[in-house]
Amino acid sequence: MIRRLLAVLAAAVLATVATVAQANDWREQAADVLPSVVTVKTVDAATASRVMEIPGFRLGWATKATEYLNRWLTGWRPTPTDQTPTYDSTGFVVEIEGRSYVMTAAHSVEAMSRAGFTVITAEGEQHAAQLIGHEPRHRGADVALLAVPTLNRPALPFAAGTERGEPVAAVGGPAGFSESISAGIVSHPRRSWLATSRNNEVLRGGRDLIQIDARIYQGSSGGPVINQAGEVVGVVSFTHNPTGFGFLVNAKDAQQAAQRIATRCSTANPCDWLAVVQ
Repeated sequence: MIRRLLAVLAAAVLATVATVAQANDWREQAADVLPSVVTVKTVDAATASRVMEIPGFRLGWATKATEYLNRWLTGWRPTPTDQTPTYDSTGFVVEIEGRSYVMTAAHSVEAMSRAGFTVITAEGEQHAAQLIGHEPRHRGADVALLAVPTLNRPALPFAAGTERGEPVAAVGGPAGFSESISAGIVSHPRRSWLATSRNNEVLRGGRDLIQIDARIYQGSSGGPVINQAGEVVGVVSFTHNPTGFGFLVNAKDAQQAAQRIATRCSTANPCDWLAVVQ
């Protein structure tokens, strides 16, 4: 009797150890998912933010209107900078309505003047992309779709749902560190918070977002967070700075937003701003 009890306990311990080891091992999923994860480089159309040179001060003006106003008020002559502003985010290949797209975060592309988009693979291949449409974060699901005709990578599948405590991993290339993975768990599967467009303020009572404790870095916005089946449970939307928790658009909302965009917008008729959000 005692031997049988010890055998059962030993089996339970071994099973627990195996489960924990599996939860910490993402090598198989990484090999399957990483080829479909890309960096999205957005180029600002403004020839640059101009800089007014005042003794002891360097002030950037966002638009020509403010530039000329301040020039008139101060009498100082602004000089253009040589750098063209860009913003890097993360995206991944999806299939919507039988077509291949790159999904990313809307807030990563909507604030720019959108002179152009380039998708960069982990191997360094660069592909021209076109914004099809997006749902803004403060009114929609914070999802955007890009058409990349020359990119031939498999689409990532979406998960049916997720549960509290489930192991997950954020995949992307933050700050130029391509093929990066950050592992953690689902802290809460349905957190009703929303990041507004004003100072990334987080408010209660918004959409149901997934809260995770995996580290989310600058440039990870729009990247996939996967489960151990290699399925996308959510799309990175923002980080809550006081706590460090990451918040995701859940797979269901991301898919529904993508279907709305794909139905109403196309390369021939792109939606600069998807005004109607259901």
